[in-house]
Amino acid sequence: MIKPCLGYSPEHGAKLFYESALGGGDLIKDDELFGSTSISDAAGRLKAYRSAARAVMEKTGKEPVYIANITDTPKRMRDHAKLAVDEGAKAVMVNFVATGIDAFRELTEEFGSELCFLAHYA
Repeated sequence: MIKPCLGYSPEHGAKLFYESALGGGDLIKDDELFGSTSISDAAGRLKAYRSAARAVMEKTGKEPVYIANITDTPKRMRDHAKLAVDEGAKAVMVNFVATGIDAFRELTEEFGSELCFLAHYA
C-alpha cells in the first residue's frame, strides 16, 4: 500500500510504486483515507503510477496492478474513473461509506465493464 496521506507527491509515490513492484508486489493500492489532496491528487497519482507500472512491465514482462483511490464527489469520481480507463488501469477503490452507496452504484454501472472496483469501508 502506498500512503499519500503521509504527504509525498505523486512523483515520489511513483518511485515507491516502482520499487515495490520490482520487489515482487503484484497489487499495489492507494491509502484508503484520501482520494485527492492538494499534495497528491488522484489524477496525478493515476498518471505517475501507471507510468511506473508500464516501466516495470518493460523491465520484467510483468505488469503490477495499481488500485487507485478515486473517492471524491460523484462528478470527480467519474472523471477519475475515465482517466483510469484511459491510462490502462485495471482497478480502482472507492470508500463507499464516504461517497454513499448510490454514487458508488452509479459509478460501477457506468464503468464496471472496464474496471474492477474495490469497495472499501473506511
